[in-house]
Amino acid sequence: MKKIFILFILSIAFISNADTTIVNTSGLTITPSNVVALELFDGVTDTIADSTKVTFGPYRLVADRNQKMYDGFQFFSAAMGGTTPTAALAYQLSFSSDTGDIIANNWVTSDTLGATGTTAYISLDSMAAPYIYIRIHNYNATADVMGYFGLEFKKAD
Repeated sequence: MKKIFILFILSIAFISNADTTIVNTSGLTITPSNVVALELFDGVTDTIADSTKVTFGPYRLVADRNQKMYDGFQFFSAAMGGTTPTAALAYQLSFSSDTGDIIANNWVTSDTLGATGTTAYISLDSMAAPYIYIRIHNYNATADVMGYFGLEFKKAD
């Protein structure tokens, strides 16, 4: 009886140390009502040539009239490919949707994207503008292959 009890305890200890698999069936269809997602790179052969910039936008920072501006955005960058992949994420707020109104000195470089992937939240709390542009700048001498890159804007409560 004592041996059976010891085997039982050992089997429980073995099972508790095993990896846990999490299965989510309902959460895949639920999106918070205060989040808007944008996919900028899908990760399929998206190459940025050496020492070049790719600009996305303009994107509206308000969902509709009489609504508050987004508080900020979370970005998700999967691993990048290339010889020595290094890029920078920058954003610029704008008063108009005309790309001619982009001002070169107004880019705010907020983070570096590297070979391992990056994520961070960028707050827009103390800022105001109706539009935002996003720029990825490959500042090394070789082409970078982008993995998935997406943004999720959070609406003000």
